[in-house]
Amino acid sequence: MARIPVRVQATMARALFALPASVRRRLAGRPTRRDGQTLDPDVQLLLRLLTVQDTSLTDDDLIRIMDLLVDSVNVNRSSQ
Repeated sequence: MARIPVRVQATMARALFALPASVRRRLAGRPTRRDGQTLDPDVQLLLRLLTVQDTSLTDDDLIRIMDLLVDSVNVNRSSQ
């Protein structure tokens, strides 16, 4: 599957997280509970997006992670 350009991803993420909380909660899915704690719906939605994109926060490929971070910083700077 072809990767979506970072700028498009950033625009989509901003639009998604600008939706009302009730909509984001529904998109995030059923509440996730661990050790008596409930995961914040926005964090859960972010994790779902990472899963759909086939990205992991525990990826062992350090260079890939650093590239993602640099790309996200560049997108944030260009949108200001």
